[in-house]
Amino acid sequence: MPSPMKKEKPMRQYLIRANEYGANAGKLLKRRLERRNSKASEAIISRSLREIRFDHEDDREHSVRLENESPSIAGSVCIEVAGEKELDELAYALVELMHFDLRYFALAEMVSAFSYPLEGKKRVLKNALIRTTDLPIPENAVPELRRYLEESAVLNLEGYMRFRLRDDLEIWQTAADAAFADELEASLYSELFSLLGILPMLNGIEDESIAVVLRPDGSCTVTNQYEQKNGDAEPPFKQFRIECAPDSGESILALLSSLGPKHISLIDLSFGRCESIKSAIEDLFSPPN
Repeated sequence: MPSPMKKEKPMRQYLIRANEYGANAGKLLKRRLERRNSKASEAIISRSLREIRFDHEDDREHSVRLENESPSIAGSVCIEVAGEKELDELAYALVELMHFDLRYFALAEMVSAFSYPLEGKKRVLKNALIRTTDLPIPENAVPELRRYLEESAVLNLEGYMRFRLRDDLEIWQTAADAAFADELEASLYSELFSLLGILPMLNGIEDESIAVVLRPDGSCTVTNQYEQKNGDAEPPFKQFRIECAPDSGESILALLSSLGPKHISLIDLSFGRCESIKSAIEDLFSPPN
């Protein structure tokens, strides 16, 4: 008796767009599928991810052509998926792509909107990326995207994020705002230190010299990030900046004792709230009579 023919899995085609951020959807998706390292993801890759661009702005979904010569202008990718397992892998890979890879593009766009010099924006972006590095994927993100793929053959990544992954975007915006606030605060302190005349020339700075800034909320900053005076030269010591929680006097004293600085510049902006810790630091580090 002849063996029954194996029923082929139904094939689905998807058009994945990444038009706003300028990301290469094909390369990013392929990398995410490769990292999944499963038979289903390998099967998707084996059918080749086709990078495409649109011929007509008004009829994008029906008028497409392959663009192998200039992949950098391709804002979209066409893929084929067979069966439920491959659809699962595609959903996982796409969520990882949006949550991890598009984070760089989204934060860069958020930071670019700040009215600030370019070099400062670079520091803000780096800070924002650090703040968002270990954020977990939202619990329902994968099943929700899978349900979406069951109903639609076209996915606009930025649009989906805007409506279905709003929590990610809000967290990223908060991180960008906080990083910008850090940059402005650091700039303010630098100007303040200059006005107070406590910033020595770079060549005279040692790593044993630090500044302690006491704030009105009871918190403080311990740093050796002095203003540089000779262009873009790197300081001859490792820079650090430590933020201390409000009213953590004993911890601050312990920290300063462990650092063992030769010189401390103490700046009291607390309007009297940090008087006790200020006096303790002065008693601890004042030179003997």
